[in-house]
Amino acid sequence: MISVRRKAFQRILVSLCFVFSFTINASTTQQQIENVANSLNARGLTQFMRLEAVYDKTIIPLEDKLKFVIQGCQDKIHNGIRSELTVNYPFSTGDKVTYEYQIYIPRYFPSDPEGRWFLLSQWHDQPDPALGETWENFPGRSPLVALYSGPGSTFGLIYGEEMTVLPFYLGMWNTLKFEFLWSEGNDGKLAVHVNGIQFNFSGKNMHNNYQHYLKIGMYRHRDIESKNEIYFRNLKITTVE
Repeated sequence: MISVRRKAFQRILVSLCFVFSFTINASTTQQQIENVANSLNARGLTQFMRLEAVYDKTIIPLEDKLKFVIQGCQDKIHNGIRSELTVNYPFSTGDKVTYEYQIYIPRYFPSDPEGRWFLLSQWHDQPDPALGETWENFPGRSPLVALYSGPGSTFGLIYGEEMTVLPFYLGMWNTLKFEFLWSEGNDGKLAVHVNGIQFNFSGKNMHNNYQHYLKIGMYRHRDIESKNEIYFRNLKITTVE
């Protein structure tokens, strides 16, 4: 396992601080959400899904896979350059939750030569309505766990203060499984399986005592200008009893 400090990614701490709403964009219909869920073979997760992308433009349901597109000239969504699907799957602190999906990164996928932040998946905190919190009074924070694209066609995982390069293959489907023990404390754990190889992490993986939501797709530094495409399929989320 290759692990390095993520000093080069400290700009994420500022750039990921945004005000967010789970309200479905007025142009998004329930049928479109269902089409997205069907393309991921994840119909049971439909009720938890929201789009942070433009349907049929930057998020495109295909047969048995979901395509994401991002480019520098597109409009910002929630103050950022992104094409993402959010899945607000419910859980409580201390729960064990497994997230699984396959991701296809084309051989022509251009990485950023300057190494600016570029996320492909993340688990993000949110306000706890039971405490009367809203996005208006909620602090913006970088995700503690995220999948990133790095320079030189490298891909890896951010966990807390560390970055770990993972064995991804371009032009092939990569199979990923994330086995979380969710916690605000040092007893948090994550086992990541990438194409059959396991990587283990431990420590805090929650900012606050309320479910963190999954985001898949692409979210990146606003000055990156390349056009990028990736595909996801077979999304599955389960709570381990």
